[in-house]
Amino acid sequence: MRIRWKLILLITFFRLFSPCIEAHSCEKCHASLGEQTAVGKAYIDWKGTAHAKSGITCDRCHGGNPGAVSFAEAHRDVLDPSDPASPVFRANIPQLCGGCHRPQLKEFLRSKHYRAIRAGNHKFHGPTCVTCHGSMHTSILFPENVAEACRKCHHPESGLPQQIPEEAHATLGLIFYAKNTLQWSAEFIKMAESRGVDVARAAEVLKEAEQQYKASKVKWHSFDFKEILKKVDGAYQSARKAKRLVDEALARDLKKNNPGRTSVEKKVFE
Repeated sequence: MRIRWKLILLITFFRLFSPCIEAHSCEKCHASLGEQTAVGKAYIDWKGTAHAKSGITCDRCHGGNPGAVSFAEAHRDVLDPSDPASPVFRANIPQLCGGCHRPQLKEFLRSKHYRAIRAGNHKFHGPTCVTCHGSMHTSILFPENVAEACRKCHHPESGLPQQIPEEAHATLGLIFYAKNTLQWSAEFIKMAESRGVDVARAAEVLKEAEQQYKASKVKWHSFDFKEILKKVDGAYQSARKAKRLVDEALARDLKKNNPGRTSVEKKVFE
């Protein structure tokens, strides 16, 4: 009987106090602040991102205790971003983000941008992950806006190389072009497979192209355009090769099953 009452008391305790603790978590509290406040706006920016979906909450980057009930305890050891000891101090951001994004960090550490950050040059601070992606990884650069982003530092008064914005625009444009070529080749492989055509070799080559494409996106964070272009060209050429192998497989299948027909296009588009 005593054990039974103890169990009832424990269950009652957790039912009463668990919602209270949950209500004071980062997410619950910050969600109630609204977009008119900086913290509330940050919550809105975070919600729906890959970080949010992966359970990367405020405390993972800022510190603090999301399970605490009081404001003081929840924010204990949270430092202002201007404090060099803060994980989100600008010079610490690459290492912070690199805790999860290791391949990108490896490339970024090789860049002139990172050297500028570590040097603490007041004239040229150097961009961090946040500069291009935002605090919550809510933005991605595209060919249409990358030059404008680069010109924030690479402008005539800066004394920095002026060709960088256009080189970045051209390089990122080729990365996206390679991506479109990959998708184009993948669609033809899928179409051929639906017709029962053996395109296993083309699929293998396309997989290689996809790996090269991913490598080019990682290499982008080095901002070494020559090296990036090598990766991009490899992805593009492999994607083209995959498409060529699909064409050849379709031609063989057409010849085998339709001896009287010679047009590959008839097989593809009929």
